[in-house]
Amino acid sequence: MLRDPRSGVSFALIQGGTTSESESPEIESLGTLFYEPLWTFHRSELRGLGCRKISIGPDGSGTRALSLELLKRSSIDVNNLALLGYSPLEASEKLLSGEIDAVFMLHSWESPVVHLLADDRVELASFPITDAYVAHYPYLNKVVVPAGVADLKQRPPMT
Repeated sequence: MLRDPRSGVSFALIQGGTTSESESPEIESLGTLFYEPLWTFHRSELRGLGCRKISIGPDGSGTRALSLELLKRSSIDVNNLALLGYSPLEASEKLLSGEIDAVFMLHSWESPVVHLLADDRVELASFPITDAYVAHYPYLNKVVVPAGVADLKQRPPMT
């Protein structure tokens, strides 16, 4: 709607990465209001290529746009994956029940769906080359999830 001069919309709050300067040269960002990490959870028993059914957010969502871009840029053949469009809540329920293998979601730390951090059936994916993603995509920021952030009782034993 911001790109359509007849829409009457001249201001919007959108997720970073929803569009780019080359796609929308007439749109200018006024700044960042808050961070919404891209959470990537997978079932604990699966590693790497074991994930085939992945929820990347509904059509038109910022989660879907960012997920598709990062998968493409990482040379992952999406034709071998079932990319599903569940909402974060629905995706987290399906992940816990074993109906899907992984989920990408953009949500704040306080979001109820981030409760997946505290569930033993699920792991948060780690990205060793996070700094490279940030270098290629200036709208991304690196966020470190400290141990115990989901549940202070589930921390490594003190030595």
